Amino acid sequence: MSQTIASKPQMSWRDSVWFSDVDDTLIDTAGTSSTASDGIQAVFEARFGAEKASEVQTNFNNLFALMMAGYRVRNEEDWQQLEGGKKAFDDLVAYFASCQKQVTATYGHFKKWSREVFVKRAAELAGLAVTPELVHEAADAYWLTLTERTQVFPDALQLSQAIAARRRPLFLVTSSDARLKMQPDGQFIYDPAYSEALKRERIELLREKGLQLTLSQLAIPKTSRTPTFSTRRSKEQPQSWTYSLIPARRLCLAIRLAVTSKPRKKSCTLA
Repeated sequence: MSQTIASKPQMSWRDSVWFSDVDDTLIDTAGTSSTASDGIQAVFEARFGAEKASEVQTNFNNLFALMMAGYRVRNEEDWQQLEGGKKAFDDLVAYFASCQKQVTATYGHFKKWSREVFVKRAAELAGLAVTPELVHEAADAYWLTLTERTQVFPDALQLSQAIAARRRPLFLVTSSDARLKMQPDGQFIYDPAYSEALKRERIELLREKGLQLTLSQLAIPKTSRTPTFSTRRSKEQPQSWTYSLIPARRLCLAIRLAVTSKPRKKSCTLA
């Protein structure tokens, strides 16, 4: 591996532009999800007692594990390793779709990783009826607990500090966490501005863990069947490009904004 890297042409720090995902790239999100569900347990315990809260938490973790395992299947025989098999996974995906009619109608797809929908389904399986307020509170508690307890990968911490020290742009290619709003009829709606604001708050908390991030510019899609962009730049640092939150599907925009000279056609390592 070292010989392959050394054989590539080198690029100076001055010419570098950096792109990174957040979850499971800078921080161990998947590895912290089960622990983060302690936040959900605490919210339900305050209303329904410890036994029911524990049941909801277990249901949440099992559903999340099923969704993740289903998306990791590569061969038909892999389904035999899942409890309930492909039918259990398909039923879960169908449930998510059934709760998001507005999301599908407006954006052409539904959110398969919405923690709000996981919370609602986990409560239903425990025999509990939930309100929009309770689902919102439980999802908030989950994300807050996850952010507090998640581990930043040591290499990611060192790299972010090196990038910041050299004043180079670091673009975060990430989603909005699919934060949905439950309605009184049990359906969920998606508000991009609402979801964006909550993602901003979560990323801001990562500063406390040593990640060198400066939220100075944000480019997000006006989520629709044909995405367009709204772009905002900080009043405090109008020339700063240190950190941006950018949707993965429109990475090309980040490249266009960040690269001011002709891009190199060959891959490079840093001098």
